[in-house]
Amino acid sequence: MNAPAPVLQSLEMKSMAPSQLYFQNGASMFQNTNPRLRRLGLHGVAIPWDSYILRGLQYLSLSTLDNFVPSCKETLEILRACPGLVEVDLSLKLTATVETPKKGPPFTLPQLVSMSFSLSPFSALVLLETIRAPSVQSVKLDLHFNSDPSHLLPRVIKSSDALLATAFGGQYRLRITFSHPRRLSWSCEPSGTHRHGRKFEIRTWDKPAVETLEELLIENDASPFTPELIELSFEFPYHLNISTLLEKFDGVDRITIISVGGCDLDPLFTYMSSATTYDDWGFPKLERLIIYDCDYGASLLLSMLEARYGLEGDDEEDEEDEEDGEDGEDEEDEEDGRRDLPPPLKMLKISHVSGEADNYILGLVEDILGSGCFELDENAER
Repeated sequence: MNAPAPVLQSLEMKSMAPSQLYFQNGASMFQNTNPRLRRLGLHGVAIPWDSYILRGLQYLSLSTLDNFVPSCKETLEILRACPGLVEVDLSLKLTATVETPKKGPPFTLPQLVSMSFSLSPFSALVLLETIRAPSVQSVKLDLHFNSDPSHLLPRVIKSSDALLATAFGGQYRLRITFSHPRRLSWSCEPSGTHRHGRKFEIRTWDKPAVETLEELLIENDASPFTPELIELSFEFPYHLNISTLLEKFDGVDRITIISVGGCDLDPLFTYMSSATTYDDWGFPKLERLIIYDCDYGASLLLSMLEARYGLEGDDEEDEEDEEDGEDGEDEEDEEDGRRDLPPPLKMLKISHVSGEADNYILGLVEDILGSGCFELDENAER
């Protein structure tokens, strides 16, 4: 490592235990010569962060450095010295400092296509406010809120808006995934196929998912670049109640797909059965509901569908109509009251049922939806 390597183009060093390279007697990496290095990966191995080899790179990956991570200032100097950078992957989880570092003027990485940062929100914010990436196609931000204040998230979102617009430049689909009470994923993909492979994702760690969701929805609603449709994925253990999450979606009308695994679904069916605080149905544009390995009351599922399809109390109303001899005008009024019903579901799929399925009630469910829109597989695996 302390001898010249003029033709070296790719270098990757790994260590199970994070460590730092030292050079004795005034020696330096490759004798401070500049090899043709274009690809560098350091995983568990730190080098002097002012090393000459950290210049002119096209591919850079740093991870598992623990206490040997470069500072925000050093990281920016490394990136600034690589104007031809194409891909960068920094998994550093830098610790926020009390004072804001001097970022220097913003700089552009015109060829940067892929950027993946696993950092503290403070460090991510510093990088996002400094780097311009006009060609970016893939962005992944893992934000670790171990000690950073929670209020930084809205600033990170605003600073990443330009990257989202650059990556897609058009309509996109949003998938929100809940897998832990203190974890949330916010993943965007372009609509259609003309920009296949492009992606934008923010994942938060060690921050309440309810709080994160509320901030993300507020910032997204204020953004001029909103999703065409939204998909929700709940992957919680049984003991967690999703009620507190559901109320955050009041007024959000672009949710078309919901997939749920390992949850108690009764709160979901209750939420979908009536008007929310915005005087609209819970998930008014929902088209597909995918259920896997969940606890739920079959009668509550049936009641929810009857409400959304305008079938509640139909038998009783028919009897009253016959007794009272209501005329056609009353029938028109009834039809008017049903014009605000949400659209019918295109698919309800129930897999790996917990316990024994209530086949009678599920048969009524299929009658409402139609055989082509209902699928039940008690033994299916994901």
